[in-house]
Amino acid sequence: ETKVLTIYHDNPFITHAENLRTSLAMTIPSDVVINEIEDINVLQISGKYGIGHFEISPPEYESAWQYMYQEWLFKGEEKPRDSFPFELYVTEPPKRWKEKSFTDIYIPIE
Repeated sequence: ETKVLTIYHDNPFITHAENLRTSLAMTIPSDVVINEIEDINVLQISGKYGIGHFEISPPEYESAWQYMYQEWLFKGEEKPRDSFPFELYVTEPPKRWKEKSFTDIYIPIE
């Protein structure tokens, strides 16, 4: 089953908003061949991740990310790893401001 992800390439706390880079991505089977052209690229995600499972609406995404970094990561025993954090949409992302969906937040850890 294909899942949709948003990958964050920059830290919003140290990068100006106009320079923030994100990628919209989707999972594909490993045997699928993709012809990379212009803005379509293959990125393989690997390594260890801490995963937070949330049922959230769009206004709650920021709080979920803050929890993962400020509470779970920095108050826990894990160490951050230099890689891209991302959101995986377990269910379809909400279309309306107050609708909730199941979203997993992946934090790269050592």
